Amino acid sequence: RRVAITAGALNEIQNAERSADVDEGRMDEIILHQLQSISKAIVTLWKDPDFRSCYDRRREYQLIDSAEYFLDKTEQICDPSYSPEDQDILRSRKKTTTIVESVIDIKKVRISPELFDVYSHT
Repeated sequence: RRVAITAGALNEIQNAERSADVDEGRMDEIILHQLQSISKAIVTLWKDPDFRSCYDRRREYQLIDSAEYFLDKTEQICDPSYSPEDQDILRSRKKTTTIVESVIDIKKVRISPELFDVYSHT
């Protein structure tokens, strides 16, 4: 069983971006077509038992903890009318590798609420 996402998909988008002949509507059509193709491939992989077997061994390699949540929602997320829900936003994060302190400026008043993001590898 093979699922192929060709480099042609990316090339088609890049070539269209460079072409003065492609109007914005056509560009949107190309991107939508590629998004649907990639979405279908991800859904197919995610349903594949061998792929799931690899996923079940995720403790042997680094994979963001919310991967399952987003993979389960692939079709919804790839829908052109998709708008993130609160849980989508809460479960998304940027991986950090250091301690990061957040300082908030509100109306020229600096607030340092002792909010730290500490890298953790589990």
